[in-house]
Amino acid sequence: MNLKRAGLRTIPAIAMGLIAASAVALAATPAALAQTTAPAASHATQEAGPDPYVEGQIAFWKAALDITPAQESQWNKVAAAMRENNDETQRTYDKLQSAPSQPETAVQRIESQLQRAELSAKEGKRFLDAFRPLYASLSKDQKATADELMGQSAAKAANTGAPPPPNEPPPAAPASH
Repeated sequence: MNLKRAGLRTIPAIAMGLIAASAVALAATPAALAQTTAPAASHATQEAGPDPYVEGQIAFWKAALDITPAQESQWNKVAAAMRENNDETQRTYDKLQSAPSQPETAVQRIESQLQRAELSAKEGKRFLDAFRPLYASLSKDQKATADELMGQSAAKAANTGAPPPPNEPPPAAPASH
């Protein structure tokens, strides 16, 4: 699937959001979560059926990567990892939301941040373990699309001196001594 350059400016944010979803979803403290007036999708909602957000991400990635029938079994492992990561993040979010609404101490806040970082690392590893074999099976064009989805081409363009995409400032010039 050939993606237009203009559309690629928002795609890396979506793709990286998948990997960092647990950190973003859990970034609020339990006290802040308890103060929320509109509850987020609860785990009970998840039990009623698949999460439309993660299912949309899965459908987007599958279409963008143009997964072939031969790659389907490896793709299914990636999709399963995405679903499992989403479920684990949701369970953790629900647990934090149900926590008492008292302010955290400095130690508790550091412990919470460490737990979120560990969860993010665990989920990132789960995704990578599923994605790596799929990536190895992709064609050159599919790999280029995957690299675009993960934001690699923008970094490569900055390193090669290629012009930035439209509406983005050029990379900062190195300071001269």
